[in-house]
Amino acid sequence: MSTPSPRPDAPTNTRPAPQPTHPVAGRTITESVPELRWTSVPEVEAYRLQIAASDAFTTTYYDETVDGPTAVDLDAVLPEEAGTVMWRVRAETKNAPWSVAASFTVANAPADDAQFLVNAPPVPIRPIDEDAVDANGATLTWEGVPEASGYRVQVGTTELIDDPLDLTLDQTTTLTLFDELPGGAAPLYWRVCALFPNDTEGPWSEVVQFRTDPSVEDRADEAPAADPEAEADVDTRRSAVAAGPAREAHTSSAMAIAFTGILLISFLLTILAVMVVG
Repeated sequence: MSTPSPRPDAPTNTRPAPQPTHPVAGRTITESVPELRWTSVPEVEAYRLQIAASDAFTTTYYDETVDGPTAVDLDAVLPEEAGTVMWRVRAETKNAPWSVAASFTVANAPADDAQFLVNAPPVPIRPIDEDAVDANGATLTWEGVPEASGYRVQVGTTELIDDPLDLTLDQTTTLTLFDELPGGAAPLYWRVCALFPNDTEGPWSEVVQFRTDPSVEDRADEAPAADPEAEADVDTRRSAVAAGPAREAHTSSAMAIAFTGILLISFLLTILAVMVVG
């Protein structure tokens, strides 16, 4: 699978921000020339990439325009004392926003005895229970794990998550896949686990199923404008709870009119009888 991208949710004069996917979450980089990767932005050919000493980006080690995910020679860019560094990326277009800042650690090797900090999986929130999503912009959300520095998300075509789309993310609990999922109706499965600064992972969440449906967006676009009066009428006719009181009120009114008529006739008959006797 190719790299996905967040679906645009910004004014038309701006581009959506890419999302760093590697290296992130304070993970240790052992290679001297790692590839920095991020989610792509539609119709964008160039990106601005910055690597800095802090998330303020006042002291930058690297600030270049690149075509896409790119390898950076850290030995040539970073000072010898560099430990944890920050990086961010944006589309090289007017008014394009920066991504969230991601972090990684420069070291010779990760600690062998590292253990995850919280033995708890994230909880998938949506999509679940075979929810239908728009393949052009499907957003996955989950409940986070305390102390997690990032998350790993996998999406596959089988419950075993074979040959998945596999992304690591920094401290976020949402990911939008733009034009990455199958366009036709198809069952899919996803799961997520927490990442920790000591280069370990927590347990995976349960695998949940959802599906793409090409008609999801079309139904929303083609739905006619709601008519409050028509909806109220339909609700009244279809709902036994709503219809009950209406029928009861109608019946009570009819009985009251009939009773009043009987009293009036009785009164007139009584007067007539008195007149005849007299």
